[in-house]
Amino acid sequence: MCPCLLDNNADVWLYDLQGRRAADIARENNRDDIASMIEARMPKQSTLPSFDRGARQNAALLIGEREVRRNRESFVCGSFSEVYKGTWLSADVVIKRVKAFSEADKKAFWREARIWKKAKHPNIVPFFGAYFRGPKYLLVCKEATNGNLRDYLKREREQSEKTQSVWQKLYEAALGLLFLHLRNIIHSDLKCNQILVGENGEAMLTDFGMSFISDESRPSGGVKGAVRWKEPECLRAENPSQATKEADVYSFGMCVVEAVTGRFPWGNLPDFAVMHHVQKEKFLLQPPEFSDAQWNFVKSLCAFDPHRRLTMDGAVEELKEFARQERRNGGHEQMHHFEPRPESELEDSDDSDWE
Repeated sequence: MCPCLLDNNADVWLYDLQGRRAADIARENNRDDIASMIEARMPKQSTLPSFDRGARQNAALLIGEREVRRNRESFVCGSFSEVYKGTWLSADVVIKRVKAFSEADKKAFWREARIWKKAKHPNIVPFFGAYFRGPKYLLVCKEATNGNLRDYLKREREQSEKTQSVWQKLYEAALGLLFLHLRNIIHSDLKCNQILVGENGEAMLTDFGMSFISDESRPSGGVKGAVRWKEPECLRAENPSQATKEADVYSFGMCVVEAVTGRFPWGNLPDFAVMHHVQKEKFLLQPPEFSDAQWNFVKSLCAFDPHRRLTMDGAVEELKEFARQERRNGGHEQMHHFEPRPESELEDSDDSDWE
């Protein structure tokens, strides 16, 4: 049987969920003859994909590369990552490929994959697993068939004079962010294109904690990311500090502005002008799409002093009321009654298991 498989180009260098290759399994079963036969057919070590320590320790996260079918062309392409559509088994998925060159990058990749795998919530995009090939590491998650929140609301506006579900969608996204914050998980890159809408119309967060590319792999400079969603304390600092819950709250406030108006925060102002205004503690003027109560809510999310910002549990309560008012005024969405539990369902975020 073994020679037949080898003659038909069986992939003898693939690993199982325990991090073993076919030759390893043969030796464990005292079949040194088969192990030697397999090793004789294996390509040279330099051509094999590396199986890093993090992958061995997180074997339960791995999915078979051959089970994934990826479209040839990416639909999002950046300096450090590409995003593809595809299928995993029978599910439509999105595949996010990132470059992880350093050991720190690999360690962070597996940590974030582990967190995402356990972050199960109706308003978090479901995560299926990960695989890798050389320096390219891939995350596989469910496809949100209605796209991102910005595009979803744009379609609603085109179909109706008044958007029917903007506050409902923001309420759902806030539930997802509260779920993360209760578990001390920071999103760190909130914008409306990181809030997706599933096939049943539910808003879901994606890409939380995905800023795991190490500093030495990034271009030099101060602020990293989209300036107009960034918190003032980040824009003021020459060396921005670690992401915080308060920073997420500010960015979520800018998502509210983006979702309700259909425009990016600060409109057409260039980034340097946005930074100047924020550093001088000058805030946006109230857009006509907001009531006074709604705009006061935004200002409470985006207070210049991070300690004076609303917390996400308070934000959820206010958004619930705005969503109710929206439904009374003709909205059509049904409320998702989910009460987040404060107890942690995730392992500690320390890195002791990586030592």
